[in-house]
Parts: sequence; structure tokens; C-alpha cells
Amino acid sequence: MGNLVLKFFRWLWHSIFVVILGIVMIVLGAYFAFLTYQIAFKVPNVSVPSVLGLEIGQAQQVLYQAGLKIKIIEHQLFSEGDQLYVFSQDPIPGSEVKKNRTVEVDIREQGVGNQVPDLIGKTIEEAKSILIENGYKIGNIAYSAHHQMPKGSIIAQIPNPGETIQSDLKVNILVSKGK
Repeated sequence: MGNLVLKFFRWLWHSIFVVILGIVMIVLGAYFAFLTYQIAFKVPNVSVPSVLGLEIGQAQQVLYQAGLKIKIIEHQLFSEGDQLYVFSQDPIPGSEVKKNRTVEVDIREQGVGNQVPDLIGKTIEEAKSILIENGYKIGNIAYSAHHQMPKGSIIAQIPNPGETIQSDLKVNILVSKGK
């Protein structure tokens, strides 16, 4: 009887050992498969360049060189031969995105003329200088935490980049406080 109990416990420990070893092998296999997938399909991040105010052909080249695609959001019909310029873009300039992502752009027939310059990603001092050069003034400055834009970088502005407004008006900005 004692020999039978001893055989049962050996069989039980052996079975438990085999099950645990099997589970460890499955977990290790899954871990190595995950690492292989991450290495084989790793897509690098790229910084989104500003294409605001650029002619659509130039904007396409700039985005292509950065490893990004372009999608035109059409709100109106344009005649063939019109000079089309990027009025807005999403994601915003300076954002970090995966390579090969599509940047959506809104286009307008009007050129850069009297358009509000793009201040996204710039510092307050850079923005003041750019605005003065273009005949505008800096308006209200607000601050907000932002997970992507570094501290001191402009996150948003009103009026939006590319909007046409009369000179000598103020442009309000929202500045990143960092994370």
C-alpha cells in the first residue's frame, strides 16, 4: 500500500512539473514571438512638418519627404488650373506620428497674401518676431499642459494659421506648459 501511495505522489509531482514546464514554454514562446513582431514591423515616428500656406504640390512633396501621405479634404469645387494652397492641416505641425500616416489638409484657392502665419511649435519670442514681420501683433497668451509639445511651444492660435485677416490685428496663442 505504501509503495502505491509513493508511486501516486511521484506521478502527481511529475504531472505538475510537466504542466508547469509546458506553461513556461508557451509564455516564453509568446514573448519571443512578440519581440520578433516588434522588431520586424517597427514603424518609426516622424515629426509632422508645417505645410500651411504652401501650394498643394509643394505640400505634397514636403510631406512625402517626411515619410507621410497627404489627403485633401475638399469642401468646394475648384477650377482646373487654380492655384491651391494649404489652409489647415491635421495633425498639427510638430506632432510626432508614425511614418506613413496620412496628413489631412484643407485647401483654398487664395494664396499666402495676407494670411496669418503658422505659429504652431514656435516659442513666444519666435512668434512675436514672425507676427511683427507680417504686420500682426501678439494678443492674449494662455498656457495649458500638453503631452506632445515641449514646454514653451505654441500649441494653438486664433485666428488659425492660413486664415486671411486684415493686418494690424492680434493673434491669440496657447502655449504648452509641458507634461
